[in-house]
Amino acid sequence: MQRMNYACLASTTALTTLMSLGMVQAGTTVEQMTDLYTLGGDESQASVISADGSVIAGRADTGDGGAHAFSWDNTPTSVTDLGTLGGGFSYAKAISADGKVIVGTADVNDTVNHAVSWVNGSTTATDLGVLGGGSSYAYDVSDDGRVIVGASSTSSSGTHAVSWVNGSTTGIDLGTLGGSDSSADAVSTDGNTIIGYARTDGGEYHAALWAGGRTTAKDLGTLGGNYSAARAVSANGRVVVGQAKTGAGLAHAVSWQDGGSGIDLGTLGGSESYANDVSADGSVIVGDAQWVNGDYRGAVWMNGSESATQLGTLGGTESYARAVSSDGSVIIGKAATDSGDMHAAAWAKGSTKATDLGTLGGDSSEAYAVSADGSLIVGSADTDTGDSHGFIVKLGFAIQDNQNLIDSFFSIANDTAVAVAGQQAALGGLLGTGCVATAGSCFTVSGNLVGTGANGSIGSQGAGVSQITAGHAFSSTVTAGASLVLGRVNQTGSAFGDSTQTAASLWSNYSQNGSFSTGLMAHAAIGTSQGSETINRGVGFDNVVVSTGMADLTSSAVQASLSYGVQAKDGWLITPLAGFTWMETSRGAYSETTGVFPASFDELTTQSSYATLGLSAQRPIDARSDVSLGAGLDVDLSTDHIGLSGTSDLPGMTSFTVTDSLSRNKLRPYFVAGYSYSLSANSTLGGSLQVAAPVYGNTAQVNLGVKYAISF
Repeated sequence: MQRMNYACLASTTALTTLMSLGMVQAGTTVEQMTDLYTLGGDESQASVISADGSVIAGRADTGDGGAHAFSWDNTPTSVTDLGTLGGGFSYAKAISADGKVIVGTADVNDTVNHAVSWVNGSTTATDLGVLGGGSSYAYDVSDDGRVIVGASSTSSSGTHAVSWVNGSTTGIDLGTLGGSDSSADAVSTDGNTIIGYARTDGGEYHAALWAGGRTTAKDLGTLGGNYSAARAVSANGRVVVGQAKTGAGLAHAVSWQDGGSGIDLGTLGGSESYANDVSADGSVIVGDAQWVNGDYRGAVWMNGSESATQLGTLGGTESYARAVSSDGSVIIGKAATDSGDMHAAAWAKGSTKATDLGTLGGDSSEAYAVSADGSLIVGSADTDTGDSHGFIVKLGFAIQDNQNLIDSFFSIANDTAVAVAGQQAALGGLLGTGCVATAGSCFTVSGNLVGTGANGSIGSQGAGVSQITAGHAFSSTVTAGASLVLGRVNQTGSAFGDSTQTAASLWSNYSQNGSFSTGLMAHAAIGTSQGSETINRGVGFDNVVVSTGMADLTSSAVQASLSYGVQAKDGWLITPLAGFTWMETSRGAYSETTGVFPASFDELTTQSSYATLGLSAQRPIDARSDVSLGAGLDVDLSTDHIGLSGTSDLPGMTSFTVTDSLSRNKLRPYFVAGYSYSLSANSTLGGSLQVAAPVYGNTAQVNLGVKYAISF
């Protein structure tokens, strides 16, 4: 689309910079959630996804009251039951980069759980055994599937961190920090660094690290308090994140780099914070932090910063960041909506604006895991029945032309001007109608097809209109009545697409000589027209994701005219006319509900008035039919330009005021020809063709109509 010239009242330094650099904006689009359903029961949860996005795993209820681990590789029509070790329960906790190794826990019986793995698509769980005790659990697996880590009860009363290496079902005891318990919660991509927590000989739990295959835990310490735990580790094992208590007893997000002392990552002004995940290169840490009012917000720490950046919500008060893609481009979790429900959310490409991932028809959802490139997200979401099902959703990253994004605001101002003019013109035509009743009542039914060809940046317009008019003769000279219109309007290439328009009017006619239409005649009418519009900003622009909103467009009008009929030679009835029309159109405030950079538009009100000068001539052809010709001119007296104001998420257009740049045709001639045939003494059938200049552009508007009239 050709760019427009404009003057923007909201110009800022940021906008000037963006325009001068010709920057390209990247935005996030969301495909519809895919329901992974269950294994015959009520609920399911998709917990993990392979780095390449090819395999998903989680847990799903079975029809017999159990819950089994499942896998899904995007090819079957349902999830695959991974079974148990004989009991009724199992779940998947982690998955290798290529999806070939899934690890988790399965019931042996009602009281004993064992760590298990499912390898190369097998639905038979491999029992990884225990360290001499009753139960064990697998929590993570290296990208190549070679190292599995978790925890196992020992022959004594404690539970120890454990690893299983190279497919072995014999666990390696990783020991503790002198106390009775430990747990290995995560492993680096290459399998060389294992992290978790362990109890010290003083009984405190401290974050622990096992590096290079060693079975001796390194104490990562605390922030002065009595507790810490490591939750995630970068691909090369150099950055470990988690939480630790301060000397004041508050839990703070913490990072440990290269095995050094913990770095306090602070909060958002509140008391506590937690680090939950880290990108592969360690540059992006995500978690949750309290801000000044005590609410939790998702938080991100970038490039070694010790200051948290707050992640937005979906209109509510809280958000939580659960994980980050390996490349650091997408953070996922959940955020509160303005209704208070929690929805799965994503923060993409460095943006702090939450993208709503939706639900499966219910109220709530949450995202648990994301593929390495951030394009696929899994979690659980409420359905319309109230159950919670596992889901997968795909993100798209739309590259958008910044200049075209800005231009889209000015384009929608022009499109609004055209839409307002169209509604006002249609209403003006309605106000000029009535019916003739010398005694009793009159009734007409008519239909019109209206079309205007495309002209420059103004697309073609078309409408189909049906009208009913009823009137009653209160005397031989005065008739009054009402008209009702229903129409369907299409504006090709415009922000305003198809819309349904309704209109109604009250009118009164005075004719000095009744139905003879000679002498002085007067017409007065008031009316209103309303259309519910879907407004699509960005239509016709390259590299712009269309943003959509809905608003009502309503026009009100008053019209009055005087005419004088003169019977001329050869049967012609000549009638000059002069009229005045005043109109006001309003469009309600609305907010766009789709798009990458949605905007909110303030309420709009605009007024116009015009005079009409015309001359018509009517002549009988025979006893039952006559022909009519007419010409005239609409002359603008006063008009308002369309001014749109509001706010948006687009940098440089956060607060905007834009005005249409169209040149209005202040003088608009029209020509009309008609034919009428008497079906009976009191009923006629007729047709008309009108060609008129449009309000904008120079392509003629053509109106083809047919009308049936009866008086009784």
